[in-house]
Amino acid sequence: MNTSLTLLKFNSKAGSKEKIIEIVSNNWKTNGKKIFETLQRDYGHEITYQAVHKMLAELADENVIEKQNNTYTLNQDWIKNNRKFFESLETKFKKYTQAKNIDPNFQGSITLEFDTYSELVVSLAELFESTILATKGDRTLIGAFKHGMWPLNFNFKDFLLLMKMLGTKVEGYPIIKHKTPFGEWIMRQYKKAGAKAVTFDETLDIENDTLVQGDCILEVFYEPEFEKYLDKKHEKIRGLEDLLKEYALTKEQQTKIRLVITKNRAIAKALKEHLLKKHFGVGA
Repeated sequence: MNTSLTLLKFNSKAGSKEKIIEIVSNNWKTNGKKIFETLQRDYGHEITYQAVHKMLAELADENVIEKQNNTYTLNQDWIKNNRKFFESLETKFKKYTQAKNIDPNFQGSITLEFDTYSELVVSLAELFESTILATKGDRTLIGAFKHGMWPLNFNFKDFLLLMKMLGTKVEGYPIIKHKTPFGEWIMRQYKKAGAKAVTFDETLDIENDTLVQGDCILEVFYEPEFEKYLDKKHEKIRGLEDLLKEYALTKEQQTKIRLVITKNRAIAKALKEHLLKKHFGVGA
């Protein structure tokens, strides 16, 4: 019986076990002799029948295939586990790419969800670097933060992304409400990357981290417990060395973060002008 299920497609350089898995996946109950003949005919693989028999036994011991009478099939649990793995991989890939794949012509609001803070921060940087939300002739990006944003699971390529974004793609105006050790370090990185102007201001009146670019307002919604977690980290971490020590051996905390992007030209324009005038004296 032939089936459309092909979990993996291997090239001529793939190992014999991988080729056996492909043969069994394409021919749902097949015996050792047919597997041996297929290896020789379709792959030009020089192998003895005894070697094929040994590998079939090993794959059965590894719970990849099952022997039923004189025929072999793929192990159902192995299929489920592989499906879960690839579905999980696909989900992670979508989360890392969802922000920069936004339709620039969308209307109303879009909600994106993230499982970690670092995913959110990197996705935002990629979104702004892509200039999808920017309007023609206006590269202004305003970020109004409680603490400032920086990925906890730090990677140096993320800093290069920040340099590229703030240095060439946008005119950044970050505002941080609370001056913490980590926040001061973050602000120095914003300045190094090329932010147009930066400021700390306890009078910043925001409930959620808010960004404005083009005709869009972006609001970030954290779970209350995770906000407390961030508060503690911003007091504890003082720079890159502390950040690397903190997360070198510790997995970043999982959470649920919502990013709501709303397109409204009038509100975005008014908020942008208010923040620039109040905190930077621009347009005063």
